[in-house]
Amino acid sequence: MMGSVCIISGDDDYSRRKRARELALQLGGADPDDLGVEIISADTEGVKPGQLVAPFAEAVETPPFLSPRKMVWMKHFPDMDLLSKPGQFEVLLQLLCSPPPEEVDIIFDAPGFDKRKTWARKLLNSGVRLELFQSPKAGDKNYAENRRQMMESMAAAGGKRLEARAVQYLLETVGGPSANLANEMEKLLLYAGDSPVITLADCETVTSRTPEAVGWEFTAAVTEGNVNRAFKLLDLLWTKDSDLLPLLASLSAEYQRYSKLIPAMKELGITRLNPRSFDSLPADAKSRFPDNPLLKLHPYRAFKMCEAAQKLGGFRIAEKLAAIRDASCAAVSGGGEGRLLLEQLILKLCRNQESRK
Repeated sequence: MMGSVCIISGDDDYSRRKRARELALQLGGADPDDLGVEIISADTEGVKPGQLVAPFAEAVETPPFLSPRKMVWMKHFPDMDLLSKPGQFEVLLQLLCSPPPEEVDIIFDAPGFDKRKTWARKLLNSGVRLELFQSPKAGDKNYAENRRQMMESMAAAGGKRLEARAVQYLLETVGGPSANLANEMEKLLLYAGDSPVITLADCETVTSRTPEAVGWEFTAAVTEGNVNRAFKLLDLLWTKDSDLLPLLASLSAEYQRYSKLIPAMKELGITRLNPRSFDSLPADAKSRFPDNPLLKLHPYRAFKMCEAAQKLGGFRIAEKLAAIRDASCAAVSGGGEGRLLLEQLILKLCRNQESRK
């Protein structure tokens, strides 16, 4: 078995550090005091990056003692781009580019790997193994799917599964780094206790109620016609400094989404809607219809939204969008107090749904 060099990088600190820890346990075992394990930690207070080079080089070049193999881990180095600096960091780059002794495995984890840089090309040309963990961005093509897989994996590791509505809630309310999501999932796993399922109610109770989360709940309550819940959430959202226009924009965007769902169903060949409609789509559906909004939703969420869109109908959606437009014009022209305008709009938007219940 030859020695190996694995570089773990990317701007997703949580995922990068988690993967480095997993690989270290795999290669070196669970005991950091094991004779076959040497960890050079950049987390040590007061230690500058340049001071880590000599002990790292010594650890790599010293053969294992009373152990067949040895793992050397440069733990949480501050920035890969330091390899572009002259002097001792040139030594570090050369060390990583050179084949290690056959009985030595190297883990080097740090943010900042840029494939365009000269030092990065040298590393790749030398045959190092690279694992990149980038923070998911809301605009990424596979953002929702990647986040969903991450959540479901975390839930499964805790012996639980996520209710479909809970998945969608977390997708739309827990943004930012993966560490944020991991923290919320940890709270949910503890809160759920012995229950095998994490529900939407659990999420609404336990997860941090950011303005984005409350805004999502508010928009959902209005589009569902739940006037009482909409007013309760408005009390959480509204302050004396609140701006009416962003709330109106989010409502308008949600109704516009509904207006696109019936054509999207037809594009996918769905004529009769049922809870399983989106579970058995052709395998090539995403490649054939890359812009279809329903393929970017969880199957259950897609079903519920299409069900609501069918109940609303195109004419009623147009009426609601016109009501939001009128409220926006009144807000811009100063034709009324913001909170009162929004309350009147909520009653108008929820009226049709309320009459059906």
